[in-house]
Amino acid sequence: MDDVYSLFFANNNWYFFLRLHQTLCSRLLKIYRQAQKQLLEYRTEKEREKLLCEGRREKGNDPAMELRLKQPSEVELEEYYPAFLDMVRSLLDGSIDPTQYEDTLREMFTIHAYVGFTMDKLVQSIARQLHHLVSDDICLKVVELYLNEKKRGAAGGNLSSRCVRAARETSYQWKAERCMADENCFKVMFLQRKGQVIMTIELLDTEEAQSEDPVEVQHLARYVEQYVGPEGTSSSPTEGFLLKPVFLQRNLKKFRRWQCEQVRALRGEAKSSWKRLVGVESACNVDCRFKLSSHKMMFIVNSEDYMYRRGTLCRAKQVQPLVLLRHHQHFEEWHGRWLEDNVTVEAASLVQDWLMGEEDEDMVPCKTLCETAHVHGLPVTRYRVQYSRRPASP
Repeated sequence: MDDVYSLFFANNNWYFFLRLHQTLCSRLLKIYRQAQKQLLEYRTEKEREKLLCEGRREKGNDPAMELRLKQPSEVELEEYYPAFLDMVRSLLDGSIDPTQYEDTLREMFTIHAYVGFTMDKLVQSIARQLHHLVSDDICLKVVELYLNEKKRGAAGGNLSSRCVRAARETSYQWKAERCMADENCFKVMFLQRKGQVIMTIELLDTEEAQSEDPVEVQHLARYVEQYVGPEGTSSSPTEGFLLKPVFLQRNLKKFRRWQCEQVRALRGEAKSSWKRLVGVESACNVDCRFKLSSHKMMFIVNSEDYMYRRGTLCRAKQVQPLVLLRHHQHFEEWHGRWLEDNVTVEAASLVQDWLMGEEDEDMVPCKTLCETAHVHGLPVTRYRVQYSRRPASP
């Protein structure tokens, strides 16, 4: 089946095993494809030599073999991949040494033999990870949780109906995060599509947004209390500057003069502000909360601020035809310039003849009507075809 996926939440050991297993499968696939490619090239070369050497003497062997610089291979090309698997087993059993194993691979797969190197170390790493999976309690709990959630339909299914399982998959994720509280939590998906299986791995952020250092939290709380509390504010704005001034006198005079100008301007605006707010609807209902542990602000859902002026929608509908007309004029100007630069007169006439059904080709007898309509106040040309007889079905 295509477009089917499986969902699995894994810990660190499971992640290592899946990555090692993916590496093993990738190497085996490369070796298999290289063996098939070499076999196909060998057969193609043999057929070509057979056609070229027909009626002539048989072609000699490889010069390297004639000069005894290269020994003939004991393995047939058709048996390269099974022979490779047998050599890996022998290497793991200790029947052959790594040097002989690598030399044989180079003889078989030439420059592509590096893919098969260190296969014994890769298999040994996978075996160690398997031991962790069957002996670690968290790994066993992860498997048990997956099997239970699979029975509930929360561990995958058809990709087109994934939205139906969203709530159950979220519940599965929460359970997995609680189960792996002291480890990393990975979201692993296996997607089967077009005969292939695609594995995606995502590291989930399960850390809580809070400070781990209690001293830092204490300093932050003290700062908030001093900032919010009225006792933290000074009685005079110049207190603290008399003993050690940090401003020049000329800058203070300019600043005070600027403050006076701002106050006068604000007083003048306050008198006319009621005129600007006539017909304005507004509301300030935004709610927010603060986390005591981190002092972060969070907005509450379904609380909002808005402000609009009554009658703006009606005025927008009145102005919309003018806006559409201006945009249409700009488009026509651009289109006219493009036609002048890219389309000849003959091509334009051919298009017009095709629209009106006046081509010289053998066409079904018809009549093309050109109708003019208005859409949003703009003239639009529509072409409608009337057949004198119904065209034959293809």
